[in-house]
Amino acid sequence: HRDRDLRRLLRTGRLAPGAALARLIAEERELEHRRRGGEATYALARHVAILTALIAEARNHPPASQPASHTPKGLLQNERSSRRPEHARTTACRAPAAMYELSPV
Repeated sequence: HRDRDLRRLLRTGRLAPGAALARLIAEERELEHRRRGGEATYALARHVAILTALIAEARNHPPASQPASHTPKGLLQNERSSRRPEHARTTACRAPAAMYELSPV
């Protein structure tokens, strides 16, 4: 669904992962500028969709300082050893309320 969603969001043809990431960052920057400026053209739903796509692309794109073939020691695990313990599946993550506050518009 990546190609379909990126075509819809970025209004373009198929993009390489690096190019898609750069376009998403530029689009998010523009939307954030509109949001902070209180512009009537700001669209919250589009901003959330762009942020969601940006996160997904970033997960599939290696860091610029690290080649794609390099994986830090200990991150490669077989399926059996990567299962989380039972208590980790049921423990809720509680973040401080300040993490959810938005900057003023």
